[in-house]
Amino acid sequence: MVEGGTWLEYEIEIISKADVLKKYSGSTVHFGSLMVVVSIRVCEKHPNDRKIKAGVVFRGDAVKDQDGIAPTFQELQASAPSSSAGLNIVMAYSMIGDNTCTTSDCIRAYIQCLLKSKHPTFVLLPPELVPANKRHIVQPCAPLHKALYGHPESSAHWTLYLADVLKNKMNGKEFENMPSVCWFEAGRMLMSVYVDD
Repeated sequence: MVEGGTWLEYEIEIISKADVLKKYSGSTVHFGSLMVVVSIRVCEKHPNDRKIKAGVVFRGDAVKDQDGIAPTFQELQASAPSSSAGLNIVMAYSMIGDNTCTTSDCIRAYIQCLLKSKHPTFVLLPPELVPANKRHIVQPCAPLHKALYGHPESSAHWTLYLADVLKNKMNGKEFENMPSVCWFEAGRMLMSVYVDD
């Protein structure tokens, strides 16, 4: 997450919550907690075949504003996920001639795009994510730059980002009345996108 620029560990980036409140005095600012989630993949297999996976998520259930009150987030108009009909069209197209159908998961999808919240958002860093030279700071936090999973706006920001890439950079044409189903003439490819929120 740090490598992806989700929050930055620059000297000036990690500061105390009290300093953030002073800096943004009289303004709205959001504070969120992070949670490290650790899981064991394929735990039913032999211990040598198991994989330990860890991730960091934004605790959307614990966001507070500068006054300690649950904030209201901006309303974002993002496209809806593919419908069953859209998925069926993609599968039907894959059965024509030599066409094929594949699935793919986007790696670290949300943090590919910026978090464009109306108000500055800071993450309170858990002890295991605080660099050694910053452990003296009381309530260390850093500005959240990317749309981290768990933030109430992340799904919409990612959807809008992806739509821009598909339409404007890859020349995809979204089907009318079928959100998230795109046609790419150059490769004669049909794509259905699902954004997991």
